[in-house]
Amino acid sequence: LAAMAEEDPRIVTITAAMPSGTGLNHFQDKHPTRMMDVGIAEEHAVTMAAGLAAGGMKPYFAVYASFFQRSFDQLIHDVCMPNLNVTLLLDRAGLVGEDGETHHGVWDLASTLPAPNLTVLAPRDIGELWVMLRWSQHHDGPCVIRYGKNSVDLSSRYPNEASFVPGKWDTLEPGEDCTLLAVGSMVETAIAVRDMLAIQGIQARLVNCASVKPMDETVLREIASGPVFTLEEHVRTGGFGAAVCSFYAKEKLPAPAQCFALPDAFITHGSRVQLLDDCGLSAQKIAGEIVKTLQHK
Repeated sequence: LAAMAEEDPRIVTITAAMPSGTGLNHFQDKHPTRMMDVGIAEEHAVTMAAGLAAGGMKPYFAVYASFFQRSFDQLIHDVCMPNLNVTLLLDRAGLVGEDGETHHGVWDLASTLPAPNLTVLAPRDIGELWVMLRWSQHHDGPCVIRYGKNSVDLSSRYPNEASFVPGKWDTLEPGEDCTLLAVGSMVETAIAVRDMLAIQGIQARLVNCASVKPMDETVLREIASGPVFTLEEHVRTGGFGAAVCSFYAKEKLPAPAQCFALPDAFITHGSRVQLLDDCGLSAQKIAGEIVKTLQHK
């Protein structure tokens, strides 16, 4: 963002008492007059961003995904309804480990996907996040980018595209036996799942679904004839898998074979690796469930 602001005088950033937690302290060092800290007032931050956008600025509000929940009403009424040029950066989306159940960011898709005019994105790694930020600079309209607490770099195996197109998904690996539709942080898990399935002779197509809204409807129609599995670090209700199910129901196509997501429960504290395993979202448990499902079919 600091580099983007060098070339774009419209860019300003907002934080809600989390400059170092969200990384905006680096932006503040470079552009001290263009970063505003509103304190613990997320509702005010979103409405302030709307006002700045209405005045021709390009505001970015960086906030923990769990704290974004407080500003849901402002997102709908003040940003999406007037279709303003505001970008929300939802940090720590998904499970956050030892920070505990109050800080897990696992309800943001359920609250953002239904909002008209809103583009919802989830990068697979730090490189794709950078490409998305560059894309957002020239996007005119509300946008949400959700990303996890851990920095992941998958570029050594899958080089990042030079540009990003919303509504288009990237097929990372081909496969004829089933399809894995993975969102954000779960792409790394899906890579391990695919490798485990390959050992058992199952060739899975792996798709990076970085554009959660809009979805790639062309890909969804192409893969509907075979078993489809969705993977997300978000609650099942109202999440990505639910959106895929809704699309297939509308198109009168078969539903996904299984949607891997977090349960309808408050998740306690603990390491992210342990919590994912407890919730059935470790690579080993997902691969095992897929094998069982394919054998049953």
